[in-house]
Amino acid sequence: MAKIKITKFKPQTGSVAATSTPLFVYELGNFKRFSYDINSPVSPAPLPEEDSNENILLKIEGNSSQITVAWKIKDETNYGDDRDNRLITNNSASGDGDNYFPSSGSTKTIQEQVHFIRKFLRAASIDDSYELKLEYDSSDPTKNLTWRGTFTQFHFDTAEVETLTLNANFKFLEGNVQSMYELDASSPPQNFVISSASSGTLTYTWDAPLSSGSSSTITGYNLYYSSNGTTYQKYFHNATSSPKTISSLSTGTYSTYMTAITSVGEGQPSTLKSIAVS
Repeated sequence: MAKIKITKFKPQTGSVAATSTPLFVYELGNFKRFSYDINSPVSPAPLPEEDSNENILLKIEGNSSQITVAWKIKDETNYGDDRDNRLITNNSASGDGDNYFPSSGSTKTIQEQVHFIRKFLRAASIDDSYELKLEYDSSDPTKNLTWRGTFTQFHFDTAEVETLTLNANFKFLEGNVQSMYELDASSPPQNFVISSASSGTLTYTWDAPLSSGSSSTITGYNLYYSSNGTTYQKYFHNATSSPKTISSLSTGTYSTYMTAITSVGEGQPSTLKSIAVS
């Protein structure tokens, strides 16, 4: 029997691409219909933003095909074990509570399934990355169909009032999600260079962005740095002169990038740079 599986990956951070490590693999129960519209017209559309100053719209690059899947949500507690738990893979490692579903969480009852979709599975940012799989044979991947993209809508309506069974469907856009910034945001800082001249320090230089957007003044810069490529710390400085130095860093290899700040908010990220700190 064919199955529909949805994988949500760790989100990208700034200019850092999303990893291939899944946060969840969610299997739809009782799926009824699958439709695939190739090259359907799709316009850039907004997704819920994490910050009103992000100035980000959603743009899908690729063939912009749309997939619609319909299924039925019902109580899955028949067996009293994990056989009907819709969440078949859960990376419950400690981290952002908006990303990580708790290891003790369940997706068996109707309430649990809807809560999981609302809180954890749906796309809450343009940085979220997904894979949709139509699995015909779990032992032979060559028979399966997969798509990369993002969700644009989940819909629920009542199927059976007595049991509160729900009809559900979602729309999924195939393609690579890219950031598209409004013209009033700053362009990336230019010629970003980073070095480590002494133990535990990062020194970086840059040139001003080509455009500060609708604002005529850049008020400062954010430097983002991470020793694991996933969790980034932010260092803000209001000085617009180069260079700047951060000290008291642990030994390791750091990924770094910069953004400029204006009265509009944070601009586009610079090129990602890596540096070893001794």
